[in-house]
Amino acid sequence: MNSPPAQPADEALTVSAISLLAAILASIVHEGLGHAATDLLTGAESGLLTTVSWSSAQESRLVAAAGTLANLAAALFFWLALRSATPLSVRWRFFFSYVWPSISSTAPAFSFSPGSPISGFGRP
Repeated sequence: MNSPPAQPADEALTVSAISLLAAILASIVHEGLGHAATDLLTGAESGLLTTVSWSSAQESRLVAAAGTLANLAAALFFWLALRSATPLSVRWRFFFSYVWPSISSTAPAFSFSPGSPISGFGRP
């Protein structure tokens, strides 16, 4: 008699950990690599980086757009990694298949949210 294969007890924990890591990575890419790195490379002396924002004394549209551009570049990287991940383990393929839509879906959300310096929605 064939019985179904036993499910590992740590499956839910593994999926939760991979999802949390993807969310953290999306925030670091958007705020750290996008806004903060661009601002510092264009002449800002310092700033404050948190999980939800980057702020410094200077404002520019380039820095505002850099978060979205970093998200799109990272999404392309992870999508290409997913396409070439067939010899990798199931956990790596799940990570790549979860992280690229997480990162790419935050790009339009940040760009066109009310008060965005790019969209101008909600500005007087």
